[in-house]
Amino acid sequence: MAETNLRALESPRRSRALKEQYQNILKEASETRRSRKTLDFPFSAKASRVVRALLEKPDMGWSISTLAKEARVAPRLALLVVNNLDAGGYVKKVPGNIRLAQRDALLDSWSALYRFEKANRLNFCYSLASDFEAFSAKLAALPDELRDGYRLTMFAGASLVAPYVRFNTIHLYVRSGLEDWLKRLDLERVESGANVVLAEPFDEGVFDYRQTKKGLSIVSNTQLYLDLFNLNDRAREQAGFLFKETLKRVTPGSLGERIKSARLARMGERGAMTQRGLADFLQVSPERVQAWEENAERPTDEQLQRLARWLRKPIGYFLTAGTEDARA
Repeated sequence: MAETNLRALESPRRSRALKEQYQNILKEASETRRSRKTLDFPFSAKASRVVRALLEKPDMGWSISTLAKEARVAPRLALLVVNNLDAGGYVKKVPGNIRLAQRDALLDSWSALYRFEKANRLNFCYSLASDFEAFSAKLAALPDELRDGYRLTMFAGASLVAPYVRFNTIHLYVRSGLEDWLKRLDLERVESGANVVLAEPFDEGVFDYRQTKKGLSIVSNTQLYLDLFNLNDRAREQAGFLFKETLKRVTPGSLGERIKSARLARMGERGAMTQRGLADFLQVSPERVQAWEENAERPTDEQLQRLARWLRKPIGYFLTAGTEDARA
């Protein structure tokens, strides 16, 4: 009897505590809607467009004028960003040829500061669409002039680029005209139980470098990584998977790129040679071949000779990697 009375007393207390916790969540969400956290230069609004261009085209050589045009900013702003990145060692700058030097480090620096829920103005909504496929049908049915007005992001976007986990909430950036988007997508604003989040972006740059999958518009891989990285542990795992699958590129002309290209060109009865298949021929582990292709390790001279033989390439194809006079 005493235990029953104690539980009766504790129940209202728990209810009040839960109610207070819920109200705090709503207050924080409301404040997020009203305000945005501006990142420091060079990751602030327009300046970040220059950073995004460098990250999305890491092998490109730029002049200030071409970089400014690509990023849709004034040349003076592009110069200030480049000087800042040069001081940090992220780019190599010579007259008329600006190149990204530390892609991973630059992405890490940006993602360390960026928070999707703080940088953007969020609108929490509910859709009667039964699942992502049903909601996607609504997006696909938009008139042509509106299909460039949104970008899927977070898990919804990543699921189309590098599938990894399931998700319950659909996030997308939308251009101006929020009320029109709510109407066209049959969305209702809610304080709890949202399954769709419309984000008004911190800068128009989030719409740059659109990807299109299954007729749907998705943010760039750089933006996907930024949005996911600091959301939670599960999202960070997705960001890591995305980076491995789409962002980690092998430098063109490098030894790793040549090994990979020659391997894929080596056709057999079952198609292109796999890393495991090449590893079996060379009597090394598949992980070793992967390390070679990612330029994390370099084959010995003897292994290069065997690579040339198995991949049917002259040894010079590998020995001159990274130079301009290599011959296939």
